[in-house]
Amino acid sequence: MKTSYKKNFIIQFLISYILILTIPLLILSYGFQRAFEIVEKDIENSHISVLQNSVNIIESQLEEIQSLALQMSQNARIQEFAQFQKEDKQYVMPALKVIDEYYNMMHYQSIDLLGDHYLYFQGKDLILYQSTLYRPEIFEKYLNAWGSSLDGWKSKTVDPVRRIPGFQKSHDTIEYVMPFSQSLTGENQGVLVFRLKSAELKKILDFSRIYNADNYSIIICDRNNDLIWSFGDAIQYEDLNETAINGGYLKHNGTSIIQISSPKSGWNYSLAVPEKQALIKLSELKNFEFLLAGITLAVGILISLYLAFRKGKPINETIKIMSAFGKGPEKYSALGEVVTGILKDHQDLMEEAEQDKESVKKAFFHDLIKAEFASEQQILAKAQREGLLAEGTAYLVISFGIFQNDDFSQTDEQTLNEVRIISHLIQKQLVSRYGDKIWFYKWDYRDMVAILATLKTAEEERAEIGRIRENILREYRVETNWGISSVCDHLFYLWKAAEESRTALKHTDGENCILEYSIDLENKNQLYFPDIISDRLLTCIKTGNLVEIDEIIRFLEKENFEKRRWNRPVLIKFNRKVLELMSEFSGENDNANDWVLWLNEAVITSEGNVAEYFNRLRKICHQTGAGMAEKKNRQRKNMIDNIILYLHENYMDSGMGLAKIGAVFRISEGYLSSVFKEQTGTNFADYLEKIRIDQACELLKNEKMTINEIAQKVGYNSVQSFRRAFKRVKNMSPKEARN
Repeated sequence: MKTSYKKNFIIQFLISYILILTIPLLILSYGFQRAFEIVEKDIENSHISVLQNSVNIIESQLEEIQSLALQMSQNARIQEFAQFQKEDKQYVMPALKVIDEYYNMMHYQSIDLLGDHYLYFQGKDLILYQSTLYRPEIFEKYLNAWGSSLDGWKSKTVDPVRRIPGFQKSHDTIEYVMPFSQSLTGENQGVLVFRLKSAELKKILDFSRIYNADNYSIIICDRNNDLIWSFGDAIQYEDLNETAINGGYLKHNGTSIIQISSPKSGWNYSLAVPEKQALIKLSELKNFEFLLAGITLAVGILISLYLAFRKGKPINETIKIMSAFGKGPEKYSALGEVVTGILKDHQDLMEEAEQDKESVKKAFFHDLIKAEFASEQQILAKAQREGLLAEGTAYLVISFGIFQNDDFSQTDEQTLNEVRIISHLIQKQLVSRYGDKIWFYKWDYRDMVAILATLKTAEEERAEIGRIRENILREYRVETNWGISSVCDHLFYLWKAAEESRTALKHTDGENCILEYSIDLENKNQLYFPDIISDRLLTCIKTGNLVEIDEIIRFLEKENFEKRRWNRPVLIKFNRKVLELMSEFSGENDNANDWVLWLNEAVITSEGNVAEYFNRLRKICHQTGAGMAEKKNRQRKNMIDNIILYLHENYMDSGMGLAKIGAVFRISEGYLSSVFKEQTGTNFADYLEKIRIDQACELLKNEKMTINEIAQKVGYNSVQSFRRAFKRVKNMSPKEARN
C-alpha cells in the first residue's frame, strides 16, 4: 500500500482531498453536536416556559380563591350565623340573609378555576350550597357524586379542630378548605370549601397541540410532596417520586419530565411527555442535518475523485468549497465594517438620547416661564413624567445677572467665557445650598432665572442670596445683581413670578444689588390683563369651572385695582378687554347685549369703588359658565336617551354590555359608565337587567313558552343566570311569578 501510494499520484491527491474534506466535516460534526445541545437546551427551556405560563395562570387564580375565601370567612353575616347552635330557634331570617349575602358575594366572582363551593356551619350542623341549606345526611348525595363519603368528609374536611386553611385532594379535583371562627381557641364555627374545576385545570394545562399528542401526564403535589391532582398516564406518581426532581428538566426511562415549584403555593407541577414527542423538533433537526452531512460527504468524495483524476489544484478548490459554506475570505473585512458601523450607530443613539433629555428639560422650563401650559394639572403631569419638578409648598423665582454691559455687540469672546464660568459657579453654589429644590433657565447670554421650591419667606431667601453674592464677590471679584419675585403659591402663576424677578433685576444698581419685587417697580397706571389670563378665563367659562372663574377675577381685581393706582381710564380699558373676551359667547346666549349694557352701566356709575363692576362681571361669567355646563349636560342627556332607546331595542342581544355600547356610540367604557350613572342614577348593568326582567314578566304570561325559551329571548345565555337575575330583581322565581 505504501509503494502504491508513492507511485500513484491519483491516490495521493485522493487521500489529500479526502483529508481536506474530512477535517472540516469533523469540525462541523462537533459544531453540529454543540448546536444540537444548544437547541435541545432551548427546547427544554421552551417546555419549562410553556409550563411556567400555565402555572402562573393557575397560581394567580389560586391567590384570588384564597383572597375570596378569607373575605367570605370574615363576613359579618356569615360570622353571625355561624354562632347559632342547634337548640336556637330564631335563625330563619338570619339564614335567609346569609344565603343572600353568600349568593351576592359569589355571583360577581369571575375566577374560571373555581367550581362548586359550600359553607358548613358547625353550630347548626347545616351546609349552605346553591342558595339552599342542607342537613349533612341530605347533602351526602352531592358528596357521593364528588367521590366522597359522609364519614370521610367529616373527618377530613370539616374537622372541628382544624384551623389551618389549605388545599387538599378530593377524588378527581382539588378543594380549598378555610376553617373559620371568631374565637382563637376551641372548635371551629364553620368551614368554607371551594372545589376547583378539574376540566378547567385540564384546559389550562392542555399541551396536546404543542406535542401533537395526548399521551402526556400532569402531576401536582403539595409542599409535602403529596399528590393532590393528576392527569394522563405517561408516568405515575410513584415513578415521579423515584426521580427526585427538584425543578427543571429531566429525562427518565424515555420520558421527559419538566417540573416547576411555585414559591407562592408551594405546589410542585410536573409535566411528563414521551421524550420522542418532547424533542420531536430536535429529532427533525438531527435528521435534516444528518441528511445534509451525508449529501455533503457523498458530493465531497465525488469531487475528490474527479480532482484526483484531473490532478486539479487543491488549494483553489478548497477555497471554492469554503466559499460554498459562506462568505469568502475577501468578505471578512466588510463584515468587520458592518460590526463597527453597528457599534457607532449605537453610540450615536445614546448620545442623541442624552441630548434629547436636555432638550426636553429646556423645553419644559421654557413653557413654564413663557406660560404655555393650559392648566396647573398639565404642568404637574408633565413635570412628574419627565422627573423635572416637584410640587412644593411655595415657589420663588430668582433672576441674576453678571456685569452691567447690556450691549451684546460690544461683548467679546473673553467676556462671554467669563460669564459662562461665573454662571456655572453661581449655579453650583445655589445647588449646594438648595439641592434638588432649585432649577435653572437661561434668559440670555448674561441673565439666568432660578426656580426655587421653598418653605422660607422671601426675606430669608434674600439673606441667603446675599451670602452667595458676597462669596462670589470675595472669591472671584465679580459683581452680580439679583431680582427676587414675590412668593408664588401655584405653579401655574410661575410665569408671573418670572416677570416679577425680571422687573426687580432691571431696577437693580450699584447700591441695590439684590432687590425684591414690589408693585412700585412697575407703571401703576398701566392696565394688567395678559393674554394667558384671558385664555384661561375663556377655558374656565367654557368648562363651567366657577371656582377657577372666581380666582381669576379676584386675581385681575387685585392686580389692577388694589396693587396699582385706580382711575377711570384703566377701568374703561379693562372693560373693553372684558367685552372683547365676552364676545366669544355672544352667539351662545340671548342676553349678551344686556350684559354689555349692564357692565357699561357699572363703569359709568363707579366712583372710586369698582366692587360693583366686579360683582357684575362675576355674575355674568357664572351665568355663562353655568349655561355652557347646562348645554353640555343636555348633550349628555341626549346621548343617554339614545343609549336607553338602543337598549330597549336590543336587550335580547346576549353580548350587550358597556363594551358593545361603547363601540356603537364611539365612547369609552369608563366615560359611558360614569355618565350613565350620573344621568339615570343607576348602574348600566342594573338598568339593562331591569329591562330584560320586565320584558320577561310580559313573556311569562304566555304559558306556551318555557322558562328556558324566555331566558334566551331576553338575552341570557343560561337559564340559571336568568333565574338568579329574576330572583334578584323581583324577589321571586320566574315560576312563582308565572303562577
